Amino acid sequence: MVVSVQQPMFTELFGTEYRYSGAGVGYQVASVMGGGFTPFIAVALVSFAGGSWHPVAGYLAVGCLISVLVAAKMKTGRTV
Repeated sequence: MVVSVQQPMFTELFGTEYRYSGAGVGYQVASVMGGGFTPFIAVALVSFAGGSWHPVAGYLAVGCLISVLVAAKMKTGRTV
């Protein structure tokens, strides 16, 4: 369900001449930066909190808040 929304949204961010490269590079970099380090950060937060999951929930809530703010600021319906 997530990918069905992301792909059209990402492709609208770029003009037709850069659409494939821009969407592909953006998606891959975001996957590495957002998904690659998350397990390490979660383990560190649980370790520092003495086994509590609450800091991980806060970390995920901050990530969701950032996503909402970015989605609200995105341009829509770009035509080139």
